[in-house]
Amino acid sequence: MEWMGLRVAGVYGRPESLSAKDVVRLLKIGKVQQISAVIDNLQSGPDAGKSIAETLGKPHVVLNNFPSERGYLATLQDNVHMVLAALERR
Repeated sequence: MEWMGLRVAGVYGRPESLSAKDVVRLLKIGKVQQISAVIDNLQSGPDAGKSIAETLGKPHVVLNNFPSERGYLATLQDNVHMVLAALERR
């Protein structure tokens, strides 16, 4: 997200490594930092941050880091468009 010029408020790993303590920490960060969206990686677990986004009332975005059949540049463009659309919804 930083490569897109966005500030990253918090990070988390795969869903299986996300503890209740982690979720509480991320919710607190989200509220204090007034986040705009929760962003997951498709390959790491597309629903890892879904409940965090829902609890905070923020958009949940799932990005892909593997090239689509249209190529890597097209995948990056799709990711940027998804983030921009989510930021417009907030």
